[in-house]
Amino acid sequence: MRLVYVLEEILPLAAEGFDYSNSAALQETARKAAEDTLAKAADKVRKSGATVETALIDELGQGVIDAINNEALNWSADLIVIGTHGRTGLTRLLLGSIAEGVVREAAMPVLLIRA
Repeated sequence: MRLVYVLEEILPLAAEGFDYSNSAALQETARKAAEDTLAKAADKVRKSGATVETALIDELGQGVIDAINNEALNWSADLIVIGTHGRTGLTRLLLGSIAEGVVREAAMPVLLIRA
C-alpha cells in the first residue's frame, strides 16, 4: 500500500492591509503538516498489520489530479482510494472536485470514500 499526499504550490498573496508574500515560509509549514499527516496515516496502517510506504509529491504546476494519476501510473497501482467531502451546488462549483477529476482521468479503478 502506498499513501500519497500532493503538496500544492502556495502562491504569494497580497490584500489590502495584509501581505502574505513569504511564500517560502508558508510552503515549508505546509510541507511539515503534510509530512505529519502522512506519518500519522502510515502509523494507523502499520498498526493494522499492513505494509505501507508514503510519498509526498510536489505538484509543481501539473495540478493535483494529474499528480495523483501520474503517481498511480508510475507505481503501477491497481486501485486509487481517495477521500471526498461530498460537496454539492455552489461550494462544489467554486472549489471543484479533486476526487471527481481523478475518477475522470484515472487509468485504473477509483474508490471514493466520503469524509
